[in-house]
Amino acid sequence: MKAGLLVRISSDREDERVGVQRQETDTRALARRYDHDVVEVYVENDTSAYKRRTVTLPDGSRALRVVRPEYRRALEDLHAGRIEILIGYDLDRIVRDPRDLEDLIDVCEQTGRKAISVTGSLQLENSVGITMARVGVAMANQSSRDTARRVARAREAAAAEGRWSGGGRRAYGLTGDRSAVVTTEAEVIAGIAADVLAGRSLNSIATRLNDAGTPSASGKAWAGAHVRSVVTKPAVAGLLVYRGEVVGDAPWPAILDRETWQQVCDELSNRTPRGDNTLRHWLSGVLVCSQCHLPLRGNGDRYWCGNGWADGRRGCGKISITADLTEEYLGRLILRRVARTKVKPGRPVRSIAPDDEQLTDLAEMWASREITLAEYRAARTKLLETVATPPAPALPAWVGPNLADEWLDLPPSSRRRLATALLEGVVVHPSTNRRWSTERLEPHWR
Repeated sequence: MKAGLLVRISSDREDERVGVQRQETDTRALARRYDHDVVEVYVENDTSAYKRRTVTLPDGSRALRVVRPEYRRALEDLHAGRIEILIGYDLDRIVRDPRDLEDLIDVCEQTGRKAISVTGSLQLENSVGITMARVGVAMANQSSRDTARRVARAREAAAAEGRWSGGGRRAYGLTGDRSAVVTTEAEVIAGIAADVLAGRSLNSIATRLNDAGTPSASGKAWAGAHVRSVVTKPAVAGLLVYRGEVVGDAPWPAILDRETWQQVCDELSNRTPRGDNTLRHWLSGVLVCSQCHLPLRGNGDRYWCGNGWADGRRGCGKISITADLTEEYLGRLILRRVARTKVKPGRPVRSIAPDDEQLTDLAEMWASREITLAEYRAARTKLLETVATPPAPALPAWVGPNLADEWLDLPPSSRRRLATALLEGVVVHPSTNRRWSTERLEPHWR
């Protein structure tokens, strides 16, 4: 019988693969005992069978699912007959999510093929075995939930006390327990920050580090994404993060001062994917995510709420909108707004507070019969026209009467300057039908 072995370890951050190797040894021994031929091994190293992520389903809807590509491949092979029996070390090594178990049960019942474990905790040959598997997975899932709750509470307490809660790979530049700075690595981080602010691309920085033989935290070759991650982590600025938000000062010393770190984060957020620092998306920083209230940045043909850091928080990554349609629409609104603005470029706007005071005085004069009702109405109408006119912001000095004709020739930097002069921001709301719509845009004018 053709057998497939499924071996899984939840956490192996250093990729030592010792746990999965032990499981493979034991599952191969079981296959030999029953004279099965092992034709495939499905390795899930450092893979959780409990944690769920939001994914897009085939029908386009979004749902929480455990993401396990190798497990799904094993089910497909079992269903197609490429393997006839699936062997794992234990039930909770194969599944810890009830939905995943039901998918395995469906395959076994539809095809008559088998799934077993070394410990005997998985036997899907009859209704009793299926029931016991369902009970076992429910208990394993509850155990994972209890553990997650305790860990989350401990980390919350640590964050509230300004302590690091542990976990994760060693942060580059810091010791494993984050009690001290690794001097040689701190110098590398400072050099990366200087290169970024000097306009060098991430890939060129990675090439420089590799050519110099500078080791990374994992010992692998540097890449542009790795360089970005190292220099933008809040830990290098001495900041403590809990659930994606900076909650205070970290107990370890900072490698970069806060101002330099924020400058680096802003610089990288504004770059195009090719590393060209020329401003192309003039609405970057003007558009604001409706979910996390952080600015959207231009990236290719869209504006995205990315996962970069701003104001001590990480973007939610949930909002994006087509760039060209958004720029065209808001460009029209800006030109229309400028046409209605009755203030000369560069001139400050007077306050409308005196008009409000005059309305109050006028009402008191009518109440004390100092003026007639007709005089009150005439004066009030004139004052209301003044108050109803929104105060116009000071426009850039180069804005002239031919702005509409010159708009397409303006560089993105000039368009952005005019947009920030007129707008406090434009809130971008989620899409309801996957189509661009003006209803998603909520301008807030100054």
